[in-house]
Amino acid sequence: MQQLQSTIGEKTDRYREYPDAKLLCRERKVKDRKDKEIRRDGSKYKIDTKIRIKEMDVSKWINKIHCGDSENILEEMPDNSIDIIITSPPYNFGLDYKEDEDQDAIHWSHYFSKLNRIWGECFRILKPAGRICVNVQPMFSDYIPTHHIISNQLSDLGLLWKGAILGVGTTTLVAEKLNRRHIGIDISENYCNIAEERIKEYKKQSRLQDFMGG
Repeated sequence: MQQLQSTIGEKTDRYREYPDAKLLCRERKVKDRKDKEIRRDGSKYKIDTKIRIKEMDVSKWINKIHCGDSENILEEMPDNSIDIIITSPPYNFGLDYKEDEDQDAIHWSHYFSKLNRIWGECFRILKPAGRICVNVQPMFSDYIPTHHIISNQLSDLGLLWKGAILGVGTTTLVAEKLNRRHIGIDISENYCNIAEERIKEYKKQSRLQDFMGG
């Protein structure tokens, strides 16, 4: 009993020593982490090593919906100009997308080649430390692991796997509500019109609320 109490007391002292006690039993903690990071002479505490880039003029793109092939539109945008990209490309599962002549069913080699070119443009226009968020359905179609192939494409560009294709504009609508600058791109004219109408309706309702004092 005395030995058990001694063991419990030792564990309690160790929990006090390490603030993240939940991980204590699963991994060894690093003592004096900051001092050791400085000793290793990495870049974390070196302000001079931070990347500084010239701010690019993207005024012709900002807060607008651009209807067209995202690959072609992205090609016209300047390097290192965008902070974050959020996209959900077609799944190529045979879904019924309006105005899609291929009916979401093109040869897989063409599908992945097209996406790879788009990822390349996304990577080019992202600022250093920028982010790209891709909604990929983790499913197999025709026994093709689309989720893994797309993640590998992004990884090959040097991106850490963790939109360019707009859809009906939920992302741009949320950006508008949060007063964030945004650029929406989609090849479907119908989707672009819907996205624009959603923003117009939101602005209309906002002006009405302001007028009513709400």
